[in-house]
Order: sequence, then structure tokens, then C-alpha cells
Amino acid sequence: MTAVYREIIDTPDAWVNAPKDRFLRQLSEVEVDVIARLVDASRHLAPLEITKADFDDPVVRALAVDVRRKLRSGEGAIVLSQLPQERFSAEDYKRIYWGLGTHLGTPVIQNYHRDLLTHVEVDRDTDKPYDTRLKGRGYRTSAEAGYHTDTNEIVGLMCAQRAERGGESVISSALAIHNDFVRHRPHLLDSLYEGYWQAIGQDEIMTPQKAPVFGYLDGHVCVYAQFRTMRLAAEKRGESLPADLAEAMDYFMDRAVANEAEFLLEAGEILFWNNRTILHGRRRFENSPERHRLLYRLWLEPEDKLRIPDNFAEHLKQEIRATDAAMQDTH
Repeated sequence: MTAVYREIIDTPDAWVNAPKDRFLRQLSEVEVDVIARLVDASRHLAPLEITKADFDDPVVRALAVDVRRKLRSGEGAIVLSQLPQERFSAEDYKRIYWGLGTHLGTPVIQNYHRDLLTHVEVDRDTDKPYDTRLKGRGYRTSAEAGYHTDTNEIVGLMCAQRAERGGESVISSALAIHNDFVRHRPHLLDSLYEGYWQAIGQDEIMTPQKAPVFGYLDGHVCVYAQFRTMRLAAEKRGESLPADLAEAMDYFMDRAVANEAEFLLEAGEILFWNNRTILHGRRRFENSPERHRLLYRLWLEPEDKLRIPDNFAEHLKQEIRATDAAMQDTH
């Protein structure tokens, strides 16, 4: 039987309407100088050829410990600042981001091109996906991206250039949302822990079992929120979502927006978050000839990854299999 947690969560990552300052971690002059030295020392390598050993220093190791602590036992998200454009280029940012990422986990394939580091940007002329195989992928458009979670435990974005207007990042604590259900809609929790089937991947492959929204294991609540694919699965099955689940999904998204933190990532800022407890999205944006929004994205799996409930783990494996199958079809 699925374990359902029904108590109020009182931890730093169950925040509501937190300002950017709550997540901000300004790098010291020493840290920036060390990072600059490592960038220079690794220029003979392509950014994605850099290994942890190539980007290693006690200062960087200590920084990585701080980031992991913030993601696991702090607010669940952190913004690293103080890497100005005056000192670093967009290519430097890629090198820095990848190098820091190697200290946090193993990079994971994100799309059908097998990208380990994804460019989050739109076509400069058409504002459409670069490749028809990526049609509909939100990160290739300037449209607003609603709240959701991704696949792996750590997700991050580094801003190389912000847009002319808009493009604010939004994050929301799934644990705060869980508290709202405990306080005001406890009768709907069962439906979220049970979940529903999903139609995933480019080919809309149906999952063989239901995907939960909330899970509970080892004293921790975790989240997986991909409501679009649940609704698509209901359409493919020729049925409506269960009434209690549909009501729960609407309330879930309402509370995500009500509790959110919104902030703009400036060039040189890095946002990492714990994908097991934090939802993310993005506001619509407009580019200009002078300002073309460019972010880099990583999905990372740490060596000491959090244990998640079996039904969570099995569903995530199905997502990976669907992506692998689609990638085989494109080669």
C-alpha cells in the first residue's frame, strides 16, 4: 500500500513566497579568482571534455559542499552570483558551469540529440525550435513554461545572457504545496500519491503503471509533476481523469503559483535546485538584437542520490526508456 504522509512539513525547503536573497550565495573574490584560474588552465579542452580533476581545487570542493547542503537540508535551491560579463565570456560561462557541475553529480542526457549540456534559447529569426525533432520542447520557445519537474535529482540553469524583457525564473516548494493539502484538502492527498498513467516522450508512449505526484520514503516527501502528460494519457485512454485527481491537480497548480518565488537570472548567475522537492517554470520573454536570452542547462545525478519510492523509481525508468527509444529512431 502506498505510504501517504499527512503531517505538516516544517523544514527550510517548505518555504512560501521567498525573495531571491533567500537563495542568493555571492561568490567571494577568492572563489572567483580560483574559478578564473581553472577556466584559463582548461582552455586546451572543449568545455564538455573537462573532468572533475581538470576543474579541481579545495575552494571549488568547498563551494560544491555548500551547494549540496543548500539543496538537501536548506531551501532546496541556490543562486550563485558574482561572475560578471566584464570578466567572463559566454564560452567561459559554459566552461565554469560544466566544471562546477562535475562536482555535484554525473551529467545526464536531456533530449533526443543526447545533449548533456543544453542551450536554452530560441532561433534568432523565427522563434521556433531549431530542429523538428524537438518540436514542442518548451525550452526552445519564448513562451511561458508552467510549473513542472524534470527527471533527475539536481537541475540547474546558468544565464549567459538575459532577454530584453521577461524570462523570469519561477520556483515553488512542493513541500509547501503538500502542507496546503494537509491543511485544506487532506481528502485529495490519496489521489496524488496514487497518480495516473502518462503518455511520455516524442511518441507519447503510455506508461505501464500510474505515475505518482507525491511520494514518501525515509521520512521525506518527494514530488514528480508532469500534468500535461497525465491529461494526454487520459485522452489516449478515452477517459476523463478521476474527479478527485483533476480537482487535486487544479489545486496543486493554484498553490504553486500562490507560493512561488520569482526572480530574474542575470548574466553569470547560476541556479541549482533539488528536483525532488522544488518545481520550476519560466515567464514569457522577448528578445532584441542586443539581448538574446541564452541559458545553459544541466541535469545531474549525484553519487549519493536520494532514495525515492519504488513507484517513483520505476516511472522515471520508463521516461528514460522512452527517451532512449526515441533517440534510436532518430539515428
